[in-house]
Amino acid sequence: MSKKSLKSSIAEPLGKIPLQLVMIVPFVVQIVGAVGIVGYLSFQNSEKAVNKLANKLMDEVSARIEQNLNNYLEIPHQVNKIKLNAIESGLLSMKDISAWEKYLWRLVQLYPEVNYTIVANKDGRVRGVDRTENGTILRLEIDDYTNYNFTFYNTDEKGDRTTINQVIPNNESELERRYWYTHQFWYKEGINAKKASWNSAINPSFIEPTLLVVATEPLYDREGQLQGLMLTSLRLNSTGRFLRSLNIAKTGQAFIIDDRGRLVATSTDEIPFRTQDGKREMFKATESSNPVTRTTATYLATHSEIFNNLKKARHIKFEIDGKRQFLRLLPFRDDKGLNWQVAVVVPESDFMAKIYKNRQHTIIMCIATLGLATIVGIFISRWITKPILRLSQAAQSIASGKLNQNVEEEGLKEVRILVNSFNSMADQLLESFATLEAKNEELKIAEENYRSIFENALEGIFQAAPDGHYISVNLAMSRIYCYESPDEMIATVSNIASQVYVDSSSLQEFYTEMQEKGKVKNFEYRAYRKDGSIIWVQEDARAVRDSSGNVLYYEGLIQDVTARKLQEEELKRQLQELKIEIDHQKRKQEVAQITESGFFQDIQTEIENLKIDDFWN
Repeated sequence: MSKKSLKSSIAEPLGKIPLQLVMIVPFVVQIVGAVGIVGYLSFQNSEKAVNKLANKLMDEVSARIEQNLNNYLEIPHQVNKIKLNAIESGLLSMKDISAWEKYLWRLVQLYPEVNYTIVANKDGRVRGVDRTENGTILRLEIDDYTNYNFTFYNTDEKGDRTTINQVIPNNESELERRYWYTHQFWYKEGINAKKASWNSAINPSFIEPTLLVVATEPLYDREGQLQGLMLTSLRLNSTGRFLRSLNIAKTGQAFIIDDRGRLVATSTDEIPFRTQDGKREMFKATESSNPVTRTTATYLATHSEIFNNLKKARHIKFEIDGKRQFLRLLPFRDDKGLNWQVAVVVPESDFMAKIYKNRQHTIIMCIATLGLATIVGIFISRWITKPILRLSQAAQSIASGKLNQNVEEEGLKEVRILVNSFNSMADQLLESFATLEAKNEELKIAEENYRSIFENALEGIFQAAPDGHYISVNLAMSRIYCYESPDEMIATVSNIASQVYVDSSSLQEFYTEMQEKGKVKNFEYRAYRKDGSIIWVQEDARAVRDSSGNVLYYEGLIQDVTARKLQEEELKRQLQELKIEIDHQKRKQEVAQITESGFFQDIQTEIENLKIDDFWN
């Protein structure tokens, strides 16, 4: 049989098959084949899917816990930094320890998570504020007045102390009482660290049902001499609440343990400390009343190579009562000495039960929808595809920069809505781009105008940081002080107090007026130029503050008034000389009036007629 006759014998029966059937059969075959292959692969790869899903879930949970810990544990160090900034800005000092009372009271209002915050100077004087979770605020004082006893005062709504709440006697000798805290472990650790650090011990609060972690930071003067210690305590019960708020699968748990294996926080209702003989103490996670926490901690304790040498997050599988568990262990460390482990535990059954159930549902639904999809799919595919294809083409045109696009509405209701939304979006996008271009042009013009004013102003314009260096200056400012450019002046002047002000009293007057009024007007003082010469300047400035009232920077205008000052001095000199000349002329006039008077003439005549020899004889 020839090839031609063979093709004819095959094409003849195929030609009798309807086109609809020819289109449906391949479609049905594809669906059946796809469902079978997907079902088989789903069965074979279910465990891999569970592993990936579990790992992804635990990665997300661990990341949220890590982020929360980073943000939350930064709070006490921020409080200590705020206290150090108050000293560096000159608002407070370690010598006048009583001035800290109101400041610390206001500070704890901003950070309700803080349990207490303390300032201790090298002379044994202490000021602190203790805030309970219910909002009660007590002031702590230890100094000569309290005989170095721990004295707690109640406070009113303004932070003023009212009555004594509690006095804890210090039974040491007089000298030892003054320096009691130098023997405390937290003081020694804070000083030895030479920087911001954590105390190694986490302790339960004596008043509230929570653990406390303490941040310390020593304070040194410019000569490197110790001036005291900043200390802030943070509650850890918020960490437990955060863990309980997480959705960790169906029965998953999360907990945190320290480098001693003690329980720090958990997503269960278990409190991370116990009371024995009236004393609260932390306990090891291997002693937990929760079986998952206890078994997981025991597994880690028996695998010290995992727990002690963990440098990055690790996924681990183990069993509890013969049931497989997924464990993600995350080391949490910072540069201040913290060394914790975050554990997220999820039973495999939380994932497999859903997979088994979903597999059965999938098979049933695939069989049920196979016929319907076969019948309906062919008829609606083209109807749906056509407007969607047009939308795709229009979207590609917009992506290429052709914003003026509009698609004709047709097809299903949802497709029509989509087309209508796309057309509306395209119109809005076109309008938005036009508006954005106009706004950009306006901003560009405004920026150029501001830059022109700043650079071409005849007066010096500046911004200066509270620590004594310039943030920005204009060209006129640099010329007033004989610098070649603003950049040179900013780079050279690192201490305005010593490099610009001739008289320290003028700088003190500036700060005093700033504190009282928030600005200075027509403030004149003598200033050094780059070459060491002295000029007179007149300054108008104001303090720019943040929402908390802290000074961000000073900004203002500077004018060189040296010529006017010299003119004033010259006028004063001329006035003085004129006054002397006037007094001299006035005296000559008085002498002339006397000598020309008749009385003087008569006396002069008598003297001339008087014979001197007769007088003596």
